[in-house]
Amino acid sequence: MITPYFDPLACKLIVTGKDRTEAVERILEVLTKSKIYGPPNNVAYLRAICDSPTFRAGNAMTVFLDSFPYTPRYVPSPLRACRARTFKGAPFSVIDVLSGGIDTTIQDYPGRLTGFGMPRSGPMDSLAPRIANLLVGNAPTTEVLEITLLGPSLRFRIPTVVSLAGPYTKATMRVDGKSVEVPMWTRVAVPAGATMRIAAVDGKGCRAYLAVRGGFPEVPPYLGSKSTSMGLGGYQVCFPLYKLLRSC
Repeated sequence: MITPYFDPLACKLIVTGKDRTEAVERILEVLTKSKIYGPPNNVAYLRAICDSPTFRAGNAMTVFLDSFPYTPRYVPSPLRACRARTFKGAPFSVIDVLSGGIDTTIQDYPGRLTGFGMPRSGPMDSLAPRIANLLVGNAPTTEVLEITLLGPSLRFRIPTVVSLAGPYTKATMRVDGKSVEVPMWTRVAVPAGATMRIAAVDGKGCRAYLAVRGGFPEVPPYLGSKSTSMGLGGYQVCFPLYKLLRSC
């Protein structure tokens, strides 16, 4: 476990090769296959740097990163290739959480049913998240955001498709300076740069669900589920979103 009370350096990677081309290919392979579960990390950022034409050519200077364009994108490992093909090559969503709401967590259906003293977890509403997932083209068991009472504010870095399901929840999306209402129980195309604000749940119930095409693939499963529970699973291992999450 990496805590904030120690040096955040997790490890160093050193590779060798007969020439620069081989060394770069080797470090890209290592970065692609490396998995750090739980805390946010810069593995994808390092992979993008090493794969850039400037770095490959050996022309990266000390000011290179000041102007290096980077949009995080999920690169599935070979073990996840089958799942990636499900979405026909569509990029996985990149989301900045501007505000996490009261209690917004990662949940998937049917949740964690391990038993043996492990608390049961999963969505409180077993139907709404599955319908939302189907609307955006996900498998019904894909992880979603479970919104309790008051929702988050999210900024989408790349275009994606979302669906909001559950009791009536007022949500608005700001695009190019204009604010539009987000309808429920349907798929909604979200352009890059759009900001979505999900207000209070205002229907019979206190939880709504936001499905995003592709889900949140870099949230690691724990005991067979990504669901957030008492000290288990979820983003950064059981943390609510608050202001922490930058999704895959």
